[in-house]
Amino acid sequence: MTEWIVGGAVIAVIVLWMISRFMSGEGFSEVSQDTLLKYLEEDRDMCILDVRSQREYDHGHIPKAIHMDYQAISTHLEDLEPYRRKDVIVYCEHGMRAQMALGVLQRSGFSRLYHLEGDMVEWKRSGQGLDT
Repeated sequence: MTEWIVGGAVIAVIVLWMISRFMSGEGFSEVSQDTLLKYLEEDRDMCILDVRSQREYDHGHIPKAIHMDYQAISTHLEDLEPYRRKDVIVYCEHGMRAQMALGVLQRSGFSRLYHLEGDMVEWKRSGQGLDT
């Protein structure tokens, strides 16, 4: 019986560690809102990837962002191929979908991946412009 309890505790610790690692975005560099604004002003050759739903994207997105629902990334990687060797900055509303998308892109060989710090929530809160 004790073996089952210890085994269950070990599994619980591993699962909690994996969840905390996933939620923290470990493995992906963050790009600040100010840095992204600077990149936009410089017209930097990059990909800003909005992985929210089509409806959310249509209601307003970061200028120059392209849309791809996070659930479709693995089946539409060819659409992102032109950006494979460029900086790819990914965002969603709060961060969860962006982290999932970043994981798919990383496993698919993309290496210049960044997560937008604060995602769309912070972009809106700071009063930055939106395209529709």
